[in-house]
Amino acid sequence: MKRLLLLLTLSWMISTATQAQLVALKTNVLMDAALMPNLEVEISTGSKTSVALAAFGSVYVMGQDFMTLGALPEFRYWIGGRPMIHLFMGVGAMATTYNINWKGKHFKGDAVGVGLEFGYVKPLSKRWNMEVSAGTQLSAYYQHMYYDGDSYDPKTHHKDNHGFKMLPYRIGLSFSYIIK
Repeated sequence: MKRLLLLLTLSWMISTATQAQLVALKTNVLMDAALMPNLEVEISTGSKTSVALAAFGSVYVMGQDFMTLGALPEFRYWIGGRPMIHLFMGVGAMATTYNINWKGKHFKGDAVGVGLEFGYVKPLSKRWNMEVSAGTQLSAYYQHMYYDGDSYDPKTHHKDNHGFKMLPYRIGLSFSYIIK
C-alpha cells in the first residue's frame, strides 16, 4: 500500500512538473551537515502556490548506529508573490521509520506528523535560490524501546512506547537549483 501511494504521488508530481512554470531541486545543508542526505523537488502549481516532496535518510551518523528514512510532502502559499521568491507559509506532513542505538538505548519505530512552516527565499542568481525556514509539527509515534543486554523479542516485549509530541519541523537552510 505504501509503495502504491508513493508511486501515485510521484506520477502526479511528474505529470504536474511537465506543465509547471517552475521546477526546482534542493537540499537542506543543515541536514547534510548532520550526515542525513536529503533531496527535495518543488513544483509551482499556480501563481502563488507550489508543492514539494522531500526524502531523507541515513544509516550511520557520527559513529552511532542510526538508521532513519522519511518523506516530507508539503503545500506552500507564497505570501510575497510568485512561487519560489520571498515569503511563504507551508503546510506539510512527515512520515519516517527509524532504528536508533544511542548510548546503550535502542529505539525502533515509526512516526507521522503534520506541521506548519514559515520561510523566506532569496534569489542568488537566475537559477539559484537560498531558503531559510522553520516550523513546528505535531507527531504521533509508536516505538519499541530497550537497553543493551535486554533479551528483545517484539512479540513479548512490553516496553512499547507511543504518543504525541510537538517537534521542530523543517528547520533549514536550503539551496535550490531551478530547472525550468
